[in-house]
Amino acid sequence: MQVVLRTWTHLLLEAAGAPLEPAAATPELWLEYVSMTTSQTAPERMTEGAPGTFTDYESGHDPADPVDRAIMATRKAVFPHHGLMP
Repeated sequence: MQVVLRTWTHLLLEAAGAPLEPAAATPELWLEYVSMTTSQTAPERMTEGAPGTFTDYESGHDPADPVDRAIMATRKAVFPHHGLMP
C-alpha cells in the first residue's frame, strides 16, 4: 500500500515511454480501496512530495547505504551463477 504499487506504476509507465509526473495524485479508487480493505489511509501523491529522481546503480554505490549493500550482496551471490560479473 505504501510503496510497491506506486513503484511499479512509475516503472511500467517509464518503460512504456509515458512517465508519470511524480507529484501526480494517487487514483481515488485506490485510496477508497485501501481505506475500505485496511482501514488505513493510503498516500495521496505518487511520491508524497519527494522529487522523483533516479540514480542508476552503475554511477556508483554508497557502501554506507543499506540498500546499496543489499544490492551488492545479491549481485555477488547471484550474478556468477548466470555468467555475469557482480
